[in-house]
Amino acid sequence: MNMLHDNKSSPTIMNMLHDNKSSPTIMNMLHDNKSLSTILNMLTRRVLSLSHQSIKEEKLKGEEEPRPLRFLQKIEKPIPRPPTPAVETPSQEEEDRDLAVIFLQQVIRGRAIQNMVRINLHTGWQLFLFQGILPFLISNLII
Repeated sequence: MNMLHDNKSSPTIMNMLHDNKSSPTIMNMLHDNKSLSTILNMLTRRVLSLSHQSIKEEKLKGEEEPRPLRFLQKIEKPIPRPPTPAVETPSQEEEDRDLAVIFLQQVIRGRAIQNMVRINLHTGWQLFLFQGILPFLISNLII
């Protein structure tokens, strides 16, 4: 504890030297040529008694109301996931039948696309021929 700082709550050496309440004062002891150890003992007792008084005063003021905890918050747990549904494995006959159905669907779709391409090519050739013949007819009929 640094006694040279002037703090209102803690006594300083200078305040104790000029303290009129203490009997006999330290200044009087210095004038009476008392030993240094006696003076230090007086100072130590005085500091301890003043510290004791300040601690008592703090206790008598009353305890402050406890503040709510600043970081304590209830963490809500998420809803647990439902269990993953289980699927029965199909028998070998059902699996073979499903694969056959898928193969037939692919063949039918392929044939349908081939037919659409043939129809579009046929109409495309007709448009191409019509566009090529029409200017020829127009040029020959006008001349």
